[in-house]
Amino acid sequence: MNLDLGPIIRSITRQRGAFALVVLEIASGFAIIACILVASSWYLHIGHTTSGHREEDLVDVAIVSAAASSDPELARTGAIERAQIDTATIQRTPGVLAVAPLSASLIDDHWSFPTRFTTPVDGEREAFGWSVYTSPAAGEVLGLHPIDGGLPQGREAQDAVVITRCLRDDLFPGPGSVVGRSLLDEGGAPARIAGVVEDVVMRIPFLKHARCAAFRFSHFPDDREAHYLVRTAAGQRAAVVTALTGSLGPSRPDRLVKVRPFSARAGKAHSISSGIVVILSIMAVTVGVVALLGALAVSSFLVAERTRQIGIRRALGATRQDVMRYFLVENALAVAAGTVLGIIATLVLYLMMKRLFHGLVLDWRHLAITAALLWVDATLAALVPARRAADIPPHVASRGS
Repeated sequence: MNLDLGPIIRSITRQRGAFALVVLEIASGFAIIACILVASSWYLHIGHTTSGHREEDLVDVAIVSAAASSDPELARTGAIERAQIDTATIQRTPGVLAVAPLSASLIDDHWSFPTRFTTPVDGEREAFGWSVYTSPAAGEVLGLHPIDGGLPQGREAQDAVVITRCLRDDLFPGPGSVVGRSLLDEGGAPARIAGVVEDVVMRIPFLKHARCAAFRFSHFPDDREAHYLVRTAAGQRAAVVTALTGSLGPSRPDRLVKVRPFSARAGKAHSISSGIVVILSIMAVTVGVVALLGALAVSSFLVAERTRQIGIRRALGATRQDVMRYFLVENALAVAAGTVLGIIATLVLYLMMKRLFHGLVLDWRHLAITAALLWVDATLAALVPARRAADIPPHVASRGS
């Protein structure tokens, strides 16, 4: 049988409803699977986000204490005294190079909202990020790398702020140094920008402005929870963790002490992203199975509807291989049309998703993988009906319609 596209196009025209159903099924499956791949890649990237803190020599210390007094001023005074004692205890530990209290950290799983920063002198520009209250030792602990200005020391640190590159680019998009400009954040006094450092992640990386931070060097500890990051000498982290566990004392009902090696993967962000990727993978497999069963059902319907037509072709000399090729080519046309519509739908959905997920990227490999999966899926679904069609004997042509 000469397998030109004419007979196939005429058959599609006669069964355009069933053909359109296959095309729409392929298109919807393509869009769903492609978007799942894009979202999974984003969550994997977020789950493996590096903090930029040189984690291999960092130790995280969290101390939760019962409030010393119901009076806010007395509670705050007690918190300051406890923070000074804890800082001194940590600093005396062998192997500790520096310790800095922090009001925010990547592995602090407490949910919070970003701060709105403004530049009152420079046209009232605004951006969002995180105010991190710490001490001047944060530069050494976090490994902050100045790219403009420097890290303030001594008394000048009280009224100064150091911002990350991310926050600088949002607030001051133009060229030139920003050192000396004013910065205002909600809940804080105006501060002079003393320097700009490379980006570091200070909050849960799911959040849009995780790398936009402003470091203030006037730390006011919480009256219930104190959070410290400790920089250890190279190769001394395990020994420091053991020593701090002993020097800070065991946990008790009114004081909970947690000492652990710092890791960006220790927080909930990593476990949440891993769990979401598993869920999305299950959804992708489910969509693939549904597409397989749907294509199989429609192909079986088309074979049943064309039994006499296939018998006539067999009587005219078509071989079993010709009949199989006929249905596989028809299936390939449906897959091709569905893939084109699926790519268009994916692009539309991607533009919508990009508004919700910062840093979302649609890679051409996502489209290629999806197209290959659906092509194999649809071909496997068409093989069984095509083989059944090939087995139709020529004498079927003599039956009435």
